[in-house]
Amino acid sequence: MKAASSSDWRELARLGEQLIGTTSLSAQRDHIIASAARLFKGDVDLWLDENLFRLPDAREESVFPSFPESQAITRALKSRGLLTNLQKGRRKGGSRERWVAIPLKNRDTTLGAIQVIRPHGPDFIKEELDLLVGLASMIGLSLVASHRVAVEGFRLNQLNLVSEVSAQIANVLDLNELTERVTQLIQQTFHYYYVAIFTLRERSTALRFRASAMAPREGKRRAKVALEVKIGQGLIGEAAASGERIVVPDVRKDKRYRFIDALPETRSEVVIPLKIEGRVLGVLDVQSNQPDAFHPNDLLVLNALADSIARAVEGTRLYYDLRRHSDHLALIADVSKSVSTSLELNTLMQNVSDLIHHRFKHPHVYLFTVHRNRRMIEYQAGSGERSAGLEGYTLSLDDPRGIIPWVAREGRTALVNDVRKDKRYRPSPLPPVNTRSELCVPLLYDGAVVGLLDIQADRTNAFTSDDRLMFEAVADNIAIAIHNAALYRSEQWRRQVVDSLGEVAGLSSADADVNDVLEVILSELDRNLPVDISAIWLLDDEELYLAASHNCDEDVLEQALYGSPESYDALMQIIHSEGAQVRKAGSPIWVSGIA
Repeated sequence: MKAASSSDWRELARLGEQLIGTTSLSAQRDHIIASAARLFKGDVDLWLDENLFRLPDAREESVFPSFPESQAITRALKSRGLLTNLQKGRRKGGSRERWVAIPLKNRDTTLGAIQVIRPHGPDFIKEELDLLVGLASMIGLSLVASHRVAVEGFRLNQLNLVSEVSAQIANVLDLNELTERVTQLIQQTFHYYYVAIFTLRERSTALRFRASAMAPREGKRRAKVALEVKIGQGLIGEAAASGERIVVPDVRKDKRYRFIDALPETRSEVVIPLKIEGRVLGVLDVQSNQPDAFHPNDLLVLNALADSIARAVEGTRLYYDLRRHSDHLALIADVSKSVSTSLELNTLMQNVSDLIHHRFKHPHVYLFTVHRNRRMIEYQAGSGERSAGLEGYTLSLDDPRGIIPWVAREGRTALVNDVRKDKRYRPSPLPPVNTRSELCVPLLYDGAVVGLLDIQADRTNAFTSDDRLMFEAVADNIAIAIHNAALYRSEQWRRQVVDSLGEVAGLSSADADVNDVLEVILSELDRNLPVDISAIWLLDDEELYLAASHNCDEDVLEQALYGSPESYDALMQIIHSEGAQVRKAGSPIWVSGIA
């Protein structure tokens, strides 16, 4: 074998240019093997530690096995320099095999090793061994330089992602769309195992899952894994509680880590709080299926992304608050307009419930009237799945259970964001039983509760203090409308009563038959009052007798009169009294009550 020439060293220089000019590990392998085979006229075996060269976004399949298959390569990795076979071995046919192996290093880091084999000889001379040492040194330098170029490109892509995320979310005003878009961008750009965003509501004890993106798995569709996390629970909950970033190189060694069946391959994790002016709005959770996967540069980029996401989340919340405030004002205006267009109680209350239902998308909206004299709460109108079945539904004002009776008695709003934790709550008698939050507002007129506005949601924490203020303002308008409707009904009733009195007076002055007059009196009572049974008793020789009755068998009434001395005495006392009498709750039952 000839000594190394200038053309051999030019071959090394050309190989260095080829290695620096590509970041593909398979292409670099092919260049190294081809050049070494040309230089040393032998078979070449190369092994590189791919973990030192792969980027987080690498999509190329593995080029080298996890461990070298050649014993000479394995020995070379552990050595400090050149290795050769000192004994002359022979293969079939009597041929001699010569090999030489050397580690590929960069300073103190072993990148891999290269072996040159001459199955049939000849021996390697000193100049060739010097050339191989130079080749190994050049390969190490070139591979590291190429990798640094690739890393810089990767970092640049990361920074471009921050810019892209900021640009894409700048005009997104829907929080769900925002988080969905961001998690997909981060996962697809960096190929992390799992990326998720959670948001935090003020005074809430749990984080609300918003969106996630997960690396595709062989034979399965790209999955979305939604986690439920309480404040302080696991790595995610602790980051939200403390407001500090948490980086875990190996989750199996961290007691705070919660294993999730849907994420079995997680090995390292970083959780970054989303903060504005010290306020925690949520968290960005990134998980990798590789241990110690997060380089300091990765953390810088993820922190920058978290800042952009936090500003976008705050922007969507501000927009939501403004839109909700606008909706509040519009609802108050619409309710005022609606209640002024009709004096018919059922019509105006149905209009109001429909307005609230369609404007705010709450599944159940009800309006009740409160009747203190009768100690009763009566359903008037509503919207939602249960409303049709509530026709004629009433509640006792004195019922110790139920948020609605409590508000009617106390005259105070009840805002319950988790009905399962409120002892007053009583489930609806009608399906679906899906209420999780409830806001019940008294309709107050002149200090008295005249009705109730009850709104129920199918999720916890559905109502805010702003909702309470807004619906209390709406309630004032509804209460005035109920009062006006009551005045209107009262005026109509008075006119009706005047007509009834005129009808009776006309018969009396026309010398009509007494029985006809009595019949008209009872008919007008039925028309003007909520009467179940009516009867007229007259005196004949100081004895009472039944002159006329409605809605009850006369024999039953007479038996009740003569069978109950107390009832008979009560009627006689009324005859001798100076005005009308109303039986009190503890008094003996009168004749019609017995009947």
